[in-house]
Amino acid sequence: MPQRDDKVGVAFGMIDQACWDRLGDQPASVIERAIPLLVEARRAGQVLCYPATLKSGVRKKVWLLPETATILNALSDETKLPRSSLILAALDLWFEGVPVRDDASARPGRTPAE
Repeated sequence: MPQRDDKVGVAFGMIDQACWDRLGDQPASVIERAIPLLVEARRAGQVLCYPATLKSGVRKKVWLLPETATILNALSDETKLPRSSLILAALDLWFEGVPVRDDASARPGRTPAE
């Protein structure tokens, strides 16, 4: 994986633009904080939903700490799921603690009817 300063590039996509927008101006920072929640939820035996990536949307790359990228890669190897699905699951856990708005961007990748 290419490196930038002390970070490792991790591809993240195809995802809904609203999901990306919800991450704000520091998406990698949010993902860095969400991945440990996923690890803890798995350790606790919590039933998790691993959203599939979209066939259309935006393709992004985030720059994560090497330790986080290593954890993400290990989870991907263990679960046989793509890193994007793991990141989306982690973000779902992260956003559970964030007040939900009524618009479609309130839950990344989901419509109000879901």
